[in-house]
Amino acid sequence: GEIMGIEEDIKFPLKDKDWLVKILVGGVISLIPIVNFIALGYYIKTMRNSIDGKPGMPEWKGFGNFFVKGLITFVICLVYMIIPITIIIATTVIWGLHKGNILRMWDIFANTGLIMGLLMAFVAALIIGFLLPMALAMYAKSDNIKDAFKFGELINRIKSVFNEYIIAYGVVILLIIILWVVTLIPIIGWIIGIFGSFYVAVVAANMFGRVYAKSVE
Repeated sequence: GEIMGIEEDIKFPLKDKDWLVKILVGGVISLIPIVNFIALGYYIKTMRNSIDGKPGMPEWKGFGNFFVKGLITFVICLVYMIIPITIIIATTVIWGLHKGNILRMWDIFANTGLIMGLLMAFVAALIIGFLLPMALAMYAKSDNIKDAFKFGELINRIKSVFNEYIIAYGVVILLIIILWVVTLIPIIGWIIGIFGSFYVAVVAANMFGRVYAKSVE
């Protein structure tokens, strides 16, 4: 049953009769800096539909509302990612200061430090990336940015639906890897990548919305 469920989740956007138009619009919006906040708002609305038990791709209307939701979503992601970002900046700055030092020893130390720092940032990003979908679902449900930072509730909700949450996370990671491989195809790869990224994000929003709806505080 679980495999069938995953297949349904992945094919979810195709159930919409206007799926092609909606994905084309989403892909184009995603390309434009700042304007792409609208796409983030669209994912949150998709998530909300799923949480409310009425899964479906939203209509492309109310762009101002999508933009505001998207901007808040961007802020939430930025706050969550502040630890890995800080580690990367600090590590790179320290490495830059030591690089090319006359003392060979410093050079080795700086390079090792850089690798260790980037590794730490990667691990931190993985852990935080795991928490983020639930945080965004909590925001999507209430429309209140504060709810994205209720860490106790966040952990409890993930624990309450842990298996399904892990599966959803794994499926999304797998789809991202497949998409990345596709973008390596010359010429058409990056075009598929643009619209494929929007598609995968809609699938993820719907899946995590559904998982959130089953979770408990």
